[in-house]
Amino acid sequence: MKKILVMPVKNEEWILETSLASSSLWADYIIVADQHSTDRTEEICKKFEKVIYVKNNHPGLNQSIARQLLLDEARKIPGNNLIFVLDADEILSANALHDTHFWKTLDTLKEGQSVVLQWITLRGSIKTYRNDWSIRSNSWKHFIFRDDRKANYNLHLATSEPRMPEHYMKNSIRIESVVNLHFQFVDMGRMFAKQRRYRIYDFLNAGKKNFLTCLKINSIYYPTKMTKGLVLTHTAHQWLDGYETVLKSIAAGAKDGVYWYDKESLEKLHEYWTSYFKYLDIRDVDWKKNAHVLAMSWTFKDPRNILVKLYHKSQYMLSKMVACIPQWLKKYL
Repeated sequence: MKKILVMPVKNEEWILETSLASSSLWADYIIVADQHSTDRTEEICKKFEKVIYVKNNHPGLNQSIARQLLLDEARKIPGNNLIFVLDADEILSANALHDTHFWKTLDTLKEGQSVVLQWITLRGSIKTYRNDWSIRSNSWKHFIFRDDRKANYNLHLATSEPRMPEHYMKNSIRIESVVNLHFQFVDMGRMFAKQRRYRIYDFLNAGKKNFLTCLKINSIYYPTKMTKGLVLTHTAHQWLDGYETVLKSIAAGAKDGVYWYDKESLEKLHEYWTSYFKYLDIRDVDWKKNAHVLAMSWTFKDPRNILVKLYHKSQYMLSKMVACIPQWLKKYL
């Protein structure tokens, strides 16, 4: 039974060498699906002998399509193998390298069974992580499954998709000794730019494109901005001990504070006109400045009136209100 890591990427030069170097210490194969990267992503992938590099030619943001492409590629390797579903900005904690209980547990997984790990969100640096009430803190997610070579992804779920086909998530076990380290919040500017892009694509992929849809999308992502009640804890030494040679400096990859996510977001704002997204919480950046930095030849106009601006300033209160709405009722909104 092989250990196969599958990873969707796009312009991940800032973290990719770190994640591939750490994963190469335990994975048998690392399959990377690259979606139109314009940085050194392809060059970095080719430095690692365990990496199988494939192209994801889908034009837009649809993670389910990317993950199905990866799963199809993984199934070219014979056997009911262990599939690790990690993003480029995630690595298994270093203690996994020597945790015999962890690997013995994975060896006993049945076909169609999955593993849940704690998702540790590093914030501000690799030395601290978020440890409070937030959904981005101390959460648990499905990251590993034993493939039955039958289940597939729901391709209609674009951005907020499950990490694995939902069939595998119905039969899972929790392992507490090893965690998944999430690096996205180490670079806060990158994280905010990435989530602005996600908001736009969530809205474009939504069935109903109205104020209530924007309200739901905003409530999903707003907790990442909240600093009220933020508690940071020192990262456990065993999570990093052994990675000294691969935890290199993380490149910012931004031009004057502008990331590639911002360019794609600006293209969508231009394509659909800014008023189309006026209720989305994407006004935490100076779009005029970004357009100038990126040498984009169009003038950004803010379509919001006073009431819409007030709505954007009330995100904290609204996120609390939305959190009180029962899940069954949210489906009908």
